[in-house]
Amino acid sequence: MSRFLISDLAAEMHVRASRYDPERMTDFASDLGQWGESIAHLALALATFTRTGQDRWPLNPAVIESLARVYQPLGNAAAAAAEMPATFRGAHAVDLHRAEAPRPGENKWNV
Repeated sequence: MSRFLISDLAAEMHVRASRYDPERMTDFASDLGQWGESIAHLALALATFTRTGQDRWPLNPAVIESLARVYQPLGNAAAAAAEMPATFRGAHAVDLHRAEAPRPGENKWNV
């Protein structure tokens, strides 16, 4: 019998997030793009778990409906998270331009 210890994976994500300290904000911009995909995978995992339960296990339909009420909003959250990189790029357009196309001697503006 194997246990499905998804909480271990979630705890590991929390540990990694608590240690996260990007050297540059351009790294943060790049890493921000992972959230949409990560949340989408979580929603897909729960949807798969739910479908498997519905197809193979003797579960009351109320349980399946309850699980669906969780994974469906996760899909919406994944879509919202997928928009975060564009929001970041728009809000930090000037900063990103300076980092991605620096002027000669830009490093002298050490602010």
